[in-house]
Amino acid sequence: MNKMLAENVKTVNLLNPKDATGAAQVGLGVNLKGYARCNIKIITGALSSSDTMNVTLEQGTAGAGSASALTGAKALGFSWVWITDASTGIRTKTAVTANTFAIANTVTAGSVYEIELTADMLDAANGFVVVQPKISSPGAHATLIAVQADCYAARYAGSGAAMLDPLSDTPA
Repeated sequence: MNKMLAENVKTVNLLNPKDATGAAQVGLGVNLKGYARCNIKIITGALSSSDTMNVTLEQGTAGAGSASALTGAKALGFSWVWITDASTGIRTKTAVTANTFAIANTVTAGSVYEIELTADMLDAANGFVVVQPKISSPGAHATLIAVQADCYAARYAGSGAAMLDPLSDTPA
């Protein structure tokens, strides 16, 4: 029998909706030790004027559930971002340069940027299991932003209620 989505995916908020005006935003770290895959979604408000927000990911050996710097933090390489434009509903796969992409100042409120990760993208040989999104300031221009992670392909095949907490540094 096929399981329901809620029995296969653990969704966590990495950055609750907030006004990012004038400040860089750091999401909570998410631990992929118990999951083979993670989809990080950045939901935007409208940006205006000339400012953009640059998005990067860092990996670390600890720091899940915290917006503080990850232990041993270093850049996490990724090549693609999926962008769904809220005004058209069109979803496009866009190449990422130097492990960073920009949320354009022409973005429509409610647009979604998705980064698809696999656990093998992390430096597991050196104990890196935590990923954290970082978003630069939009300058003085007001915008809302939120970040959510869907962790799936759990390494423990129990019930949805028993899935490991990706915001913990010690999932068993």
